[in-house]
Amino acid sequence: MLCTLFLAALGAAQATEIAVEHASIGATDPAYDAIDERDRLAGWGLRAGYTVVPSFTVIGSWSMQRRGAAYYSPVLGDQDGNYYGESESATALLGHTAGLGVKWNVIENPWVSPYVSAQGLVQVGTLKLDDDVSRDDNLNQLSARALAPGFTVVGGADIGLGLEELPVRPMGHVELGYGHLAALDYGDVGALKLRGLVFRAGVGVHF
Repeated sequence: MLCTLFLAALGAAQATEIAVEHASIGATDPAYDAIDERDRLAGWGLRAGYTVVPSFTVIGSWSMQRRGAAYYSPVLGDQDGNYYGESESATALLGHTAGLGVKWNVIENPWVSPYVSAQGLVQVGTLKLDDDVSRDDNLNQLSARALAPGFTVVGGADIGLGLEELPVRPMGHVELGYGHLAALDYGDVGALKLRGLVFRAGVGVHF
């Protein structure tokens, strides 16, 4: 649904660029270790831009993140302490992150155009815990949702391949910077802070 709304808004705005994008943000919070052993939360999404004046573009983005981990523990079988089999528990995080901001191309070049960009973010995250995934009716299954605002500040470059004479031309982009989200408060389940290094890269078209 979010993807449909994003594309509808894109068509209404007569965007000058659209790209499929891989995006990640730092996740050094120790609470994140129960979800993923890596220190970043990554996902795939879309980025679109509308050039208001030369070198100045309004940017909108949306991405979805899915991460999870499974844990196994032995099951006690008898009074002598013998174990028979094992039980599986799991944690999972599903996030949707939307952003809106601006991009300023420091140098306009048909091959590589460096830029600086800033976006305000909103992330909706759903955290799920299940201490026995073998049972659909497990009473200890927990699901909590949280919302957090934030921002990113990055430097990057548009890669145009020197094909500016084409009405629709392939493009790419890569950017690196800092991102900060307020704590995602999941109530009794806990809180999660996502902040740190931001990396984005994508491919698409300019028109």
